[in-house]
Amino acid sequence: MLTGDKIETAKCIAISTGLKSSKQSMFEMREMTLESDIRDAIDRFSLNVHTQMLIVDGNTLAVILQSSILKNHFFQVA
Repeated sequence: MLTGDKIETAKCIAISTGLKSSKQSMFEMREMTLESDIRDAIDRFSLNVHTQMLIVDGNTLAVILQSSILKNHFFQVA
């Protein structure tokens, strides 16, 4: 799901529409500005990709999309 809403709204929508299963936890990436922090978060998410729902805010996504290496890593994992 890609939305321009707040993370809290996106979480509620994911739950109410059944996009998130009851067994999944939510992995949030919010207000991240350093590429190294984002890369570390993507790596942490990759360890549990099948049991977590990834939620990324717009600011963090903008940083991801500015780096071709980070963007490729993000889309491979996500």
